[in-house]
Amino acid sequence: MAYEAVDIVVGSVIEASWGDKIESHLERLGAYRGVVASAANLPDVSTLDEGDWFILKTEQEIRMCISGAYVTLKFPPTYEVATQAEAEAGTSDVKYMTPLKTAQAIAALESVSSVNGETGAVSLSAADVGAASSTHAHTWGSLKGV
Repeated sequence: MAYEAVDIVVGSVIEASWGDKIESHLERLGAYRGVVASAANLPDVSTLDEGDWFILKTEQEIRMCISGAYVTLKFPPTYEVATQAEAEAGTSDVKYMTPLKTAQAIAALESVSSVNGETGAVSLSAADVGAASSTHAHTWGSLKGV
């Protein structure tokens, strides 16, 4: 039986029609033979029954006997969580940040020690930064290019 390959990811909805396909091939799944340290420690495939499978610890994959040969199934990659220091420094592009680490980084990065010489909860007026007040007016003669 030939099937069209479908990529699924964690959280994907499994369509009901897939269940029939999976169920019809469960008999192919042989015996779980345990965890093997590395591929060098796998038994000769000729000594296995169809569908027998192992987990290879160092390679992070599954090897299954299909039609007298090993078939490899790779585990999905794993990623480390950034530490609080890494999250605040923004030093890693290969680690992910949890909601907690994100909140900690934002809290650490959003604070400032002073604004225009003011500290604490600062409320600035236009005059504090050399800007005109919001209720000012210009004379017609002072406008250029109009």
